[in-house]
Amino acid sequence: MEKQIPILLNRNEAGGERGVWDQEEVNGNWRVSIKKGYYDIKFKFIKPLKANGKMYLETNTLVKQILNKKEDTDMIEMKNVYFSDIDCDLKPFYAIDSKYIFPFWVEMKKRD
Repeated sequence: MEKQIPILLNRNEAGGERGVWDQEEVNGNWRVSIKKGYYDIKFKFIKPLKANGKMYLETNTLVKQILNKKEDTDMIEMKNVYFSDIDCDLKPFYAIDSKYIFPFWVEMKKRD
């Protein structure tokens, strides 16, 4: 079995609104090609987040979400997320208190 190397998507490559580099509340995405399989995904934020918000990951019609129960964390993880082969805009955001916070970077590591 070959070792899977994580892919890091950072704001340098993100599309979306102007100011995507240094703002928290900004709409952004990455144009990606994802190969079929299960992935562990990490989302890193500029500032620590409040607890009890939801982390969303959208790709075309697929929407994954998890509840964040950790207070003052700047990292959220989704484990074992399944994707079919897909070319899409990857749109991650953290929703809390009517705010949508875009991650500073996203790491995707294929499990299989």
